[in-house]
Amino acid sequence: MRRKVFFAVLCASAALMTGCNGNKAAAPAAEGAAVAAVQTGTMTVATVNTDTLFARYRMVEDVTAELEKTEKKLQGDLQKQAQDFQTEYENYLKVGATMTLSEQRKKEEYLTQKRENLEQLGARYENQIMSLRLQRMEEVQNAVFEFIERYNAEHGQYTFVISNARTSGVLYSPANIDITDEVLSALNAEYGQKKAKK
Repeated sequence: MRRKVFFAVLCASAALMTGCNGNKAAAPAAEGAAVAAVQTGTMTVATVNTDTLFARYRMVEDVTAELEKTEKKLQGDLQKQAQDFQTEYENYLKVGATMTLSEQRKKEEYLTQKRENLEQLGARYENQIMSLRLQRMEEVQNAVFEFIERYNAEHGQYTFVISNARTSGVLYSPANIDITDEVLSALNAEYGQKKAKK
């Protein structure tokens, strides 16, 4: 749904550059004039650089630190179990010659199974981290999009707020319609208040 909306926004922004319903686009503001948004008829457009937003949003810093802590914990656990396995394997090499063939076979089967379990645990931990990372980053993205919607309703009331990040598909947007800094400041302020209440 969001992709369709975003595509519609891009199409609408392209239409604004060439004029809506055959009308010419609004004339650019005089040089040096501060303009909050481009206006064409009853429609207004502002831009936000989402690259900057996600790079400087404090929730991203906290989520990144949380993910690193979890990853370090899982890696530590895996490393400890791997060291235990290595110690057990080396002990077997030292005393294996004194065991009966039946005992050797059982010990080797046990060590093989333990090594396989260790490999499976490593894969499970890796998937767990990846899944958690995707989940937390989606939470961040949703928080940003929902905030922009609320912010626009309260302050801007723009028809469209378009991302002008490098990967957004917008090739050019004038700096005087960019509201990234004010959105980022308000976004971090709201996050700080929520964090303080926890």
